[in-house]
Amino acid sequence: MARPIDNLRLAALLLRISRPWQRDRPDGRVAEELDLTAPGAQGAAFDLYRPARGQLRSAALAIHGVSALLGRDPRLEHFARGLARSGVACAVPSLADLAIGRWSTRDLDRLEAIALEAERRLGTRVGLIGFSYGGSYALVTAARAALADRIRYVLGIGAYHDLAELFAWYVRTRGEEPVTAAQWDDRVYLHLILAQEHTELLPEPERLGAAATELLRRFCTGSSSAEKRAFFEQHLRPLDLVGQCISAHDPDVVAALSPAGNLAGLRCPVSLIHDAADSIVPPEQGRRLIEELQGLPGGERHGLLVTTLLSHVDLGDIFNLRELRRLFAAMAPILAAS
Repeated sequence: MARPIDNLRLAALLLRISRPWQRDRPDGRVAEELDLTAPGAQGAAFDLYRPARGQLRSAALAIHGVSALLGRDPRLEHFARGLARSGVACAVPSLADLAIGRWSTRDLDRLEAIALEAERRLGTRVGLIGFSYGGSYALVTAARAALADRIRYVLGIGAYHDLAELFAWYVRTRGEEPVTAAQWDDRVYLHLILAQEHTELLPEPERLGAAATELLRRFCTGSSSAEKRAFFEQHLRPLDLVGQCISAHDPDVVAALSPAGNLAGLRCPVSLIHDAADSIVPPEQGRRLIEELQGLPGGERHGLLVTTLLSHVDLGDIFNLRELRRLFAAMAPILAAS
């Protein structure tokens, strides 16, 4: 359990990273090393953010999900700078295949190489923090033989358990209409990713493929709900991309990228946090994941928090002290001294 002083640091960190990213600017408290590479895996690119002064408390890798901006997503940069200001060095990989929804174990090789290189540069073991699909990649990577005794913890936010099951869920539910604005955003985002990966299915591959990529780059930072919905309705809904694309993936690769059945080598504690309203990776995936983790030796160290705290700035949630305490417990490893 985190000590009171750690809870104060955690509260400060949460306030820092929940601040709107648009206001974030690099400053003298953060040293940034960009465009680094790690030996041992082709394409193992990453940026490193570290405290410019003061004690280095610990180190982490923050792993993006399916994102056209890779590790340069402004929200992820904001997160990494927030960690650095709290004394935590943060490496941010850019995984070229995951970024466009191209499923390849090369990204696991890249994560392994970057974790080892970050440890070498910083002189301390790292923890892995993964968002959405990146959370599942973090788990599978942490269980690899070369890293199992070197990773301090895994924090997975919105991770899936079984990628094949998740794909099957997309197919089963593709005819259900979203209800909320957030669900519509998730639906459009999924279709844009598929359109970017499978431009050959588009009626005008070059033009619409480029338009899908450009919209993805602005999706969270410079596009309106109306623009997203209009693009979906006009160009993507008629194609049934989910039905056409999901079956095209190599089942062996999909299995290798799934935590399901691949966590026997895991040695570090795992904290899972899942948005109760996530419609890209439903909370049931997190529940199945914690069941498998808790069935492993040392499974009592692992925990799951299904919450709305990380998705909505809502005073009703913030003042739910039980929820907040559980969130602090889940995130405590980030600030624990190495």
